[in-house]
Amino acid sequence: GISNAGFVPPEGHEVPSAMPYLRSHSLGEMAARLDQGWRDVVIKVKARYRGAYTVIKKWCLPALLVLGIVFWRRAWHSLRTQPVVWLFLAGLFVGYGILYAWYQAIGAGPRLILALFLPALFFATVAIHRLTEGKTLTFRGRTLSLRHAINAVALAVISIQSILLLTGDYWTVEGGR
Repeated sequence: GISNAGFVPPEGHEVPSAMPYLRSHSLGEMAARLDQGWRDVVIKVKARYRGAYTVIKKWCLPALLVLGIVFWRRAWHSLRTQPVVWLFLAGLFVGYGILYAWYQAIGAGPRLILALFLPALFFATVAIHRLTEGKTLTFRGRTLSLRHAINAVALAVISIQSILLLTGDYWTVEGGR
């Protein structure tokens, strides 16, 4: 086969690789493949991994956006003092996103979730904690650490998603009865 040393393709056939693909497809076709692939991956993740999607997309990202705006000086300081960390994170998530969008047929399975969910959750948690360090909320004369309030909300969201997983999603057998 193709993996054997000295393999020669049959006459008139070319081994699939990047060069033949680049010669036979336009930049627009490649961009359309990435766009459609990303849409397919998001649809599959929303359908199959509702809990992970909800935690990251509907809780972590909005929380990071709001906290990044509110505590913009801390966020900007982090970007300036740790550019390598931010470049690594961008490369990790953008790189995986491009790979899974390109190969969308295999993209939205446990490999995607295991490869991205835990690093994304870890990054979001660390970023939220660093942005809110030392900040407090005062309500009716009582003071509460902003970090503890966010932890309580995160615990509630994750608990609800876990209950939903255990009462429904976990027992769904794909391709079975």
